[in-house]
Amino acid sequence: MAKKEYSIANGQIIVIVQDKYEVYEKPLPDGLDPSINWIGNFGIKENETGTKIKGKVPNKYEVEVPDVEGKELYFWDKGKKNKFAGQATKTKGNKKFRTADLDLGDPPVGWG
Repeated sequence: MAKKEYSIANGQIIVIVQDKYEVYEKPLPDGLDPSINWIGNFGIKENETGTKIKGKVPNKYEVEVPDVEGKELYFWDKGKKNKFAGQATKTKGNKKFRTADLDLGDPPVGWG
């Protein structure tokens, strides 16, 4: 299935989803763990219906963030910070990115 890239948070987060979804930027919610440098928040909705996905997305998608050496990438879910599992580093052009897969409909993302 074809995929699309969305750049949010002034290019600090790239979200790669199946083309049946759309990514939209959201403000950071209140109550986030202050030990994390939260860089952005986004939501995912279905193209066909416009339905915003509140829980799990049926298919995992990829998140790319310009790499920060010595830091770990986190997302916010169920009132707590969670380290992205399976973080990897890749180079696109001359830029280094941290990548990970996720299946949440609306996660804030940051470095800790």
